[in-house]
Parts: sequence; C-alpha cells; structure tokens
Amino acid sequence: MEGFRKNLKKSLVYGGTILAGFILFSSAASAATLFLAPSSGNYNVGSNFSVVVKVNSGGVPINAAEGTIVFNPNELSVVSLSKSGSVFNLWVQEPDFSNALGTINFGGIIFNPGYTGASGTFLTITLKAKAVGSTILVFSSGAILANDGLGTNILSAMSGGTYLLKTSSAVPQTAPEAPAAPSAPSGGVTAERSSIPAPVTKSPTHPDQSKWYSNNNPEFQWDLPAGAIEIWLVLSKKLSGIPQVRYSPPISEKKLENLVDGVWYLNTRFKTAAGTGPISSFKFQIDTGKPDDFEITRVDLDDLTNPRPELIFESDDGISGIDRYEIKIGEGDWFNIEPGLAGRPYKLPFQSQSPGVREVWVKAMDRAGNSASADTKIVVKSIQAPAIEIIPPKIKAGEIIIVRGGGGGGGTKIVLNVLKLKKTGHFGLGILEFAGIAEEKIETKLIKTIETVTDENNNFEVKVGGLEPGAYILRAYNEDRRGAISDASNDVLLEVEGKLFFTQFAEWVPNAILRGFNALINFVINGWLIIIAGILVVGLIRLLIKEIIPAIVREIKKFAYIFNDYKASGQLRKKGKKMQFEIKELYKDIKKELDLLERIGRHRGLHSDEKYTKKKLEKYLGLLKSLK
Repeated sequence: MEGFRKNLKKSLVYGGTILAGFILFSSAASAATLFLAPSSGNYNVGSNFSVVVKVNSGGVPINAAEGTIVFNPNELSVVSLSKSGSVFNLWVQEPDFSNALGTINFGGIIFNPGYTGASGTFLTITLKAKAVGSTILVFSSGAILANDGLGTNILSAMSGGTYLLKTSSAVPQTAPEAPAAPSAPSGGVTAERSSIPAPVTKSPTHPDQSKWYSNNNPEFQWDLPAGAIEIWLVLSKKLSGIPQVRYSPPISEKKLENLVDGVWYLNTRFKTAAGTGPISSFKFQIDTGKPDDFEITRVDLDDLTNPRPELIFESDDGISGIDRYEIKIGEGDWFNIEPGLAGRPYKLPFQSQSPGVREVWVKAMDRAGNSASADTKIVVKSIQAPAIEIIPPKIKAGEIIIVRGGGGGGGTKIVLNVLKLKKTGHFGLGILEFAGIAEEKIETKLIKTIETVTDENNNFEVKVGGLEPGAYILRAYNEDRRGAISDASNDVLLEVEGKLFFTQFAEWVPNAILRGFNALINFVINGWLIIIAGILVVGLIRLLIKEIIPAIVREIKKFAYIFNDYKASGQLRKKGKKMQFEIKELYKDIKKELDLLERIGRHRGLHSDEKYTKKKLEKYLGLLKSLK
C-alpha cells in the first residue's frame, strides 16, 4: 500500500510538470512581439537620433517577420535604414521608406534553426527631428512566423514609441548602440544560394496578372530547376507574404479552390542543397459577384415627343469595378457606353426616334465579366402629323400631279413617300373600289421620297411625276428640327392609267400621214440618194447569199464533224476501258494456269502436251502483258 502511494505521488508530480511545461510553452508561443527601443526619449529639433526595431520570439523559434511603421512626416523624417546587426539573414521586403507618406516597410527571414530570444535586432532607423512637440512611431501592421513548418503567425502585440522633440536647449539622449552584424555563413553558401533561380509562375486559368477573373479555382504551373529538393508556397493577400508551406519532393503545379474575392498573391521559392532561393510572387484577381442591382429612370417626362429619350442608370461593383455598360433598344443590337456616362442623363441614339413604345435593356459589366441588368419601357409620342388634301384619284401616265397639304409648324420638313401597290388583283374594279379591300394585306414598294418644308401658314406643296401605270399610295410625315418624326398622314390612293387603244390610234394616224408625206417629199428631193441606197442594199443581199451564208454553213458542218468525232472517241474510250478490264482478267487466269504447271513440273516432269500448253500460255501471257 505504501508503494502504491509513492508511485501515485510520483505520477502526479510527473504529469503536473508536463502540464505546466505545456502551459508555459503555450503562453510563450502567444507572446511574440515587435517593439521599438528606446520606446521614448527627448531629442533636439534639427538633430538625428536612432530607433531600433526589435523582435521578441516569446521563447519559440521563429524564422520570419515583417512590419510597417507609420510616422508624422511633418514632425519626423527618415534619414536612413540600416540592416547592420540584424538577426535576419534574407530580406523578402527590402527595407524602404517614404517621407511623403510617412511609412517604413520591412520583412526578413532567418535560416534554420531560426531565432529564439527576447531582444533580436530587426532594423535600425535613423530619424531627424523636424518640429517641436510630442511625436509617435506606430506599427500599422506586422507578423512573426514560428519555425514550425506551417508558418504560424504568433505575433501577439506591437509596441511603438513616443518621443519629445525640443529646441536646442534640451539635452539629447544617445541612441542605443546597435549590435554587431553576424558573420556570414561559412562555406560560401551565400554565393551558391544566389545561383538558385526564382520560380517563374504561370496560370492557365488566370494568365494576365492585371486582369480580373470570375473563376475562383485558379491553377498555377512552374518548371523545377535542376537540384530542387523542395518548393515553398504561401497564399497571401500581401506581396510580401513569406512562403512557409513546403512540398518535398517539389511539385510543379498547384490548384486552389473556392477562394474568396479579392487580390491574391501566390509567393513561391525553391530550395536546393545550397539553400533557399529568392521569392517569386504571382498576382491574381478574383471577382465572382455581379455588380449591384440598379434601376433605369427616364428624366425627360415633360416632353415625350423627344426623339432621344434621356435615361439615368448607375450600378457599382466593390471588387473589380464597373468596366462598361451595354444598351439594347427594341430589336436593335447591343452597343457599349463608357462607365463614366452612368449616373447622369444619357441621351439614347436616334435609333428610338420614331413614335411608339420600345423596351430598353441596360447591362452593367464588371472587369471580371460579371453582369447585372435592368430594363424599362419608353414611350415616344408623335409630333403633329401632316394631312394630304384630296387629289384626283386617276391621272394619265406621264402627267404631273401636285400634292398639297398642311400640318406642323412653319419650316417643318415634310417627307412624302410614294409607294406602289404590288397586289393589283382588284384593280379592274377601279381605284375607288380598290379602296374597299383595305382589310386585305397589300404589299407595297417605296418608289421615291420627296422632301419639302412648310411655309409660314404651315402648308406644303409637292410635285409628283414620272409614274408608270399602276396603283400608288401617297403618305407624308413631319420631321422637326430635333429629328422627331410624326405618325403617318392620311393615305391617298392614286391610279395612273395607260392610254386607251382608240386614243393611241387616233394619235398615231395623223402622225403616220405626216411621216408618209415627209418621206414622199424627201424622196422627190433626194431621189438619187434612195437609188444609190437601193443599189447598195441589192449588192449587200447578193454578197450575203453568195459568200456569207455558205461560209456560215461550212463552219457549222465543220463543228458537226468535230462533235461527231469527239462523240465517237468517247464511245471508243468506253469500249477501250471495258476491253482493258477483260485483258486484265484474262491475264490473271493464264497466270494461274502457268503457276499450276510450274508446281506440277517441280514434282514430276511435264508431258509433251503439257510442255506445249505451257509454251503457248507463256506466249499469250507476254502478249497480254504488253496490252495491259
């Protein structure tokens, strides 16, 4: 029993020790900090002083850290940044600063086994005091990564500094002495490491680093250099993200899935026997969401006759931004407008100028190709339509008719369309009866368009002529100075008649008599010319009969002979092809017989009649061979 108690006591003590150690380790792991030394001090305006950026690993080995410090550029300016004495071996974010923006950026890596300590020097900043007062240096961002193979960020706190800047009568404090720089690794590792190439990353899904994509499953590829034993990756929202996820053996491609929208960086580096190479960063941008929903509003409701209705629409996209808007009016094609035209009245093109109701679609496209759309219906009302006065329903071919009418304002353009009726099945009933079949669909063809303007009394007058016999519709429109077009005027039917036979005959008889009389006079006066012309005609007829016609006949016969020869040669070619086929088949049969005799002769000698047959077959075979 006593032994049992001793063993139980020993177990409890041992377990408690392990638990306490675990608690202490966990506490230390969460206590890594970035801080400034000194964190306070008094300095003269116009003088320089130094502040050291320190890192406390919290008792856990670390292998990377980064940070950004901000300051008031009206009170301080950075003179220089020094890496001397730093515990960091490689800089993924070369220390830099901007006195205009008041920022200092840095990021470094420590080779295995990493750094463990409470006051490791990161960077020394030399500052110049510019104005009297209290000023501060503040960490705006930072990270400390544990050397655990996972890149765990164990940063728990960042402590800046407050400094009092005084006139020259104040006594300046001396900046802390920076630790000596660590010696370079032996064996020339640094020189060898510089020869390790940076990965050249490509993406078949997101090839252009400046563009946005709606695909949130990016794929990446790179070529592995000779001697690569590992590749390190990190997916980061920052360009300076340090690769921590290791693949051994190294992979040459990687696919990521279901990433959230935004700007991303895939940072990679190779490791060889000589060490790790430089970091390569590939930027890619993802936007899977469509732009915000929006509405279309018409703003010119006080004038619905406006031929270019004015609309307002605007969407927004908080990720990639609006690239363009696309618009479609009625049955027309889509067309693009710049995003800067949204949010203010946009005049539709003259595509919508004729009166009526049309549907308008607007589509907002973001830079990743996502879209949101809206639609509305717009009404364009007609301006005052013109009126055509009643005109004679029939005119004769060749006559000119004057079309008169009124409507619109003084100086308004009148457009008169002359349309010919294609369907004239009822035309024999007369133009007035023709008007009675208005319910039947009648096809028309626009023959001509005539334009004029109204006078000061809003009247117009148009001359129409040159119409062939048939049925026509006259139709007019008003067009004002804005380009607005009215509804059509009243339709006026017009019949253009051809001349009747007896009228044509009556006109022909006196003309024929007059022409005959003139011919007689000319014959008397110019009889000798007619005689000469007659002799020439007789000679021409004789030449035609004796020479030209026989020559034509000879050419026709020659052509007939050539045609017959060609036809005969065609038939001969057909027979030749058939005969050639038969020769080939006969050649095959004789060859088979000869082969049979050859086989018999190899087993026994051929009889005299067999030899005779073989000789004849060989002769025939040679003859057929020459004909093939």
